[in-house]
Amino acid sequence: MEEVTKISPLAVVQQCYADFGEGNIPGILDALSNKVQWTDPGHVGDLYTGLRNGKAAVADFFTKLNQYLEFSEFEPREFIAKGKKVVVNGYCAGTARKTGKPFSTDWSMTWRVGKKGKITHHHLYLDTLNVARAMDL
Repeated sequence: MEEVTKISPLAVVQQCYADFGEGNIPGILDALSNKVQWTDPGHVGDLYTGLRNGKAAVADFFTKLNQYLEFSEFEPREFIAKGKKVVVNGYCAGTARKTGKPFSTDWSMTWRVGKKGKITHHHLYLDTLNVARAMDL
């Protein structure tokens, strides 16, 4: 029988954003289920995007994201929680490291948190063309 957590899904997700803001990627990875499904859509040639399964694959995502993009702004603006699902709407801006070209976009992320308080699913929605243009893809 699974142990039920007393930490709310909203608190789990909010902590992930706090960890991202502090560059604490190990903190984010610790919040993930071992079988997490992580989806970041992208453009053809986008080397950090796609569907990833498991913590090691998500760790690789963050490594590659840092190689290709530098954020000057990353702001979660609205948190909507219902049951085990959390939707976050926000904004980000920055530059593509290779080209130095800027990007900016609103985004939305959906998260699902399991009974043990670990994130089981993550899906990002954003203007992928805007980011791809900054990367010259």
